[in-house]
Amino acid sequence: RPMITRPTDAPLTGTTSLPSERPLLSTNLPTNNDNNNNAGSEQGQTPGTTNNPTPDMSLQATEVADLARSAIEDLIRNQRRLASKFLRLGFQDCIGGCDGCVDLTNIDNAGLEIPIYALRSVVEEYEQEGLLTRADIWALAAMAGAEMSNHEGFGFPLETFGRTNCEDKGTDCLDQNGNTVECRDTRGPHRQIPSPDITTHELLLFFRETFGFDSRQAVAIMGAHTLGEVDRLHSGFQSDEGWVENNRRLDNEYYQEIVGGDGANDNWEILADTRDNWRLKQVNNEQIANVPNRFQWVSSRRGGGGG
Repeated sequence: RPMITRPTDAPLTGTTSLPSERPLLSTNLPTNNDNNNNAGSEQGQTPGTTNNPTPDMSLQATEVADLARSAIEDLIRNQRRLASKFLRLGFQDCIGGCDGCVDLTNIDNAGLEIPIYALRSVVEEYEQEGLLTRADIWALAAMAGAEMSNHEGFGFPLETFGRTNCEDKGTDCLDQNGNTVECRDTRGPHRQIPSPDITTHELLLFFRETFGFDSRQAVAIMGAHTLGEVDRLHSGFQSDEGWVENNRRLDNEYYQEIVGGDGANDNWEILADTRDNWRLKQVNNEQIANVPNRFQWVSSRRGGGGG
């Protein structure tokens, strides 16, 4: 079933707060713990443990984060597609630990240079030692992208600060072959990204082992596929539609397109077993350097497709 693959701009998790005009940023500043690689939602999954910062430090961090978030929101207003790209960057960064670094030599990270470069001006202006790191700003951008893409008034606040950038951890960044490389935003440690061809069982296992998610949480985060579009030169998947018709809005359309149904009493198992508007095709990418051939789910109803 077409729940197991992703468009290029698939994203990051974040817990949904109650609707509010402006999310309140927590005053908790975590200290980084390299033995904890969980990196899921901003509540309970951020690497590191929370200490008790002084009130002045907490207030200052909150003020700096508010300014950085405003700058990020301006970027998104000027270029709406950045919302989904910030989400994807935040998710990829948090595989193995949110450290403000990704390995762009990994084909599964192709295209992430776009959000990284877009955020560099924000990082240069607002990154401050002891207050806000590049890794914090990337996470903040993901939350801002999610918040600005939903139309229900849900807030996605960044609730912890103090993530450690990869170059500041005091450990080597290793490439795919175990060789030491320079630690920086575009050349972080190599991390295994899940294949777009994994089974449902393998997908659930990945989210459990990497983020500590149960099955319900894993299914929920897959809904972020409603945002963004695929780029064949980056991912090998055709179509610029992604999984849904409106790929600028964070809602439930991803699930609707896959299994249908819109009523509280719909039997989802029956809907899934009888859904016939998706078909599988192969995308031949032999003419595109370093991009593998793909199997892609395509919606026969809309003419578009997912990853």
